[in-house]
Amino acid sequence: MSRRVVFLASGTRGDVQPLAVLATALASRHAARVTFVTHSEHVALLGKPLAAGVHLVGVRRVLALRQLVVSSASQIGRAHV
Repeated sequence: MSRRVVFLASGTRGDVQPLAVLATALASRHAARVTFVTHSEHVALLGKPLAAGVHLVGVRRVLALRQLVVSSASQIGRAHV
């Protein structure tokens, strides 16, 4: 079973790009199922760096990011029970 990893990156391009590189490396080197969530404005910027099997999700509002994190955390908690 492969690991599931979710990266949540907000901020400027300088904040988001280093995490994108890390997410890509994790997906390619460790066969993890990686989802990268960031602001929708960063999606076009990150399309190519995340081509190595990373699912890219763009959201428009910070509130939507928080709701996604809470939802993901509850699903992860249920997966380990």
